[in-house]
Amino acid sequence: MIYWYDAIDERTVSDGFELSGGANVDGGYYARVAVEEGVETILTIDDDFDRIDGVNAEVVLDPEELRRPNEYLGY
Repeated sequence: MIYWYDAIDERTVSDGFELSGGANVDGGYYARVAVEEGVETILTIDDDFDRIDGVNAEVVLDPEELRRPNEYLGY
């Protein structure tokens, strides 16, 4: 089930940016919201979220599947 999150406050945004910088993860904001909301698993296309305590990430693409979008995006 998907829940839309529209109750963001300034502290959550600030904590998310801090988390991003500290773990060198682009999605720190999303991880912060997930932790605050009690989300058990984040579905993702890479393993960045594995570096964040309290977040269980499930990578939905294997390395070969990820290669194509990464090439398109210039990574």
